[in-house]
Amino acid sequence: MNDDVRPSASLSHPLFLAAVAALALNDHLLKASGAWPALSGKLSDVAGLLVAPLVLAWLMRARTRRGWLACHVAVGVGFALHQVPEVAAALERWLPVRIWADPTALVAMPALAVSFFVLGRPRAARSAPVMGAVALLLCAASDLPGSNNPPPRYPFPPAGVLETDVFIRNHLSADLRVGVRRVRDEVRLDCDD
Repeated sequence: MNDDVRPSASLSHPLFLAAVAALALNDHLLKASGAWPALSGKLSDVAGLLVAPLVLAWLMRARTRRGWLACHVAVGVGFALHQVPEVAAALERWLPVRIWADPTALVAMPALAVSFFVLGRPRAARSAPVMGAVALLLCAASDLPGSNNPPPRYPFPPAGVLETDVFIRNHLSADLRVGVRRVRDEVRLDCDD
């Protein structure tokens, strides 16, 4: 088995080009239309998991199967971790980004295997660095502010101070229904329970 990989040659692979096109159309047209939000979110996840490992391998100049695998593992771990609401909330405290955690997005993970096996096959050395740059921009731009992610459903006052007796933050992509009723003043609640 040939241990060499050529990420730059795979930048012109039809699967990669289709995934880049899907990422661009989905993130900048379909999501903006508001039509089929569940489908557009999953399409973005699948296309991103096909594109991102190859772009990372191209940027890192991976030349071996081990490097190719490491790029796929790095993308997979990063993608999986940011779908966990607690991890996303912790990342938001350290990074100046808004992360929309969605555990259902993990259904797109098999796209990594497709990327690994299909895009990792040796190909003729046709380099397409322009496609790599375009794909990198689309991967980075899909979650930038103003890229049609749903707006937060609660306003934050200036300076981030919110005074309330109860605060609920929904990290899921699905709506959360909450019922509220008044408790008599003499009732003592133990919030630690």
